[in-house]
Amino acid sequence: MNLLRIEPGERIRKILPVQELTTEGYIVMVSKQGKIKKTSISEFSRPRSTGLIALTIDPDDELIDVNFTTGSNDILLSTRKGKAIRFNEDQVRPMGRPARGVKSITMRRDDSLIGMEVISDGSRTLLTITENGFGKRSPLSEYPVHNRGGQGVITIKHSEQTGDVVGIQMVDDPDHLLILTSGGRIIRIKMEEISAIGRNTRGRYLVRMSEGEKVVDVARAEPGDDEGGPTEEGETQEEPAGGEEA
Repeated sequence: MNLLRIEPGERIRKILPVQELTTEGYIVMVSKQGKIKKTSISEFSRPRSTGLIALTIDPDDELIDVNFTTGSNDILLSTRKGKAIRFNEDQVRPMGRPARGVKSITMRRDDSLIGMEVISDGSRTLLTITENGFGKRSPLSEYPVHNRGGQGVITIKHSEQTGDVVGIQMVDDPDHLLILTSGGRIIRIKMEEISAIGRNTRGRYLVRMSEGEKVVDVARAEPGDDEGGPTEEGETQEEPAGGEEA
């Protein structure tokens, strides 16, 4: 609140670093209810102290993710109930800042978007993790490019046991993953210890948690970055619980 003038009830969703606001490329935004919008970075070249409108959003919706694209990237979106869709960003025409965006995926009434990954090459895998600690890696080649607005494909077998999906991350073998739980703990996992398996599986149990504890967020970390040391909350980083893949 000391840096930005934001309205009551509003909160910062993401910070994107940029060298110049005249840089070529786009800012892509997605909402919980499945709206997607692409706006040229240059549209934000004249910032104001009170901020600029970046997206017109419905009262029952909210912004969930923002990222840069070059104009030729593939975009992969995941839903809370374990579906994912991949399409090329040329299916989303550039719009002005006040625009609402267009439909990105067809979802069930009880579903919603939880994350977006911008794909620049086909060499990586996608990690999907659920609130009850299940997760897995699947090759990006298993996510075919479809038209925007479709129903997508299964990215993880959703069930009461797995719980809802809480995050996705593009990862490679050298990467480490930091998993944040509702109990305030951070668990570090080495991606080289998780083999890549098919999309239509539930994965394995990755996180050992107390009763009532849930996974709330994930982030990719550089190898060796504070490895084995204490977290910011003073808790020791833990190894994954392991488990059978299914």
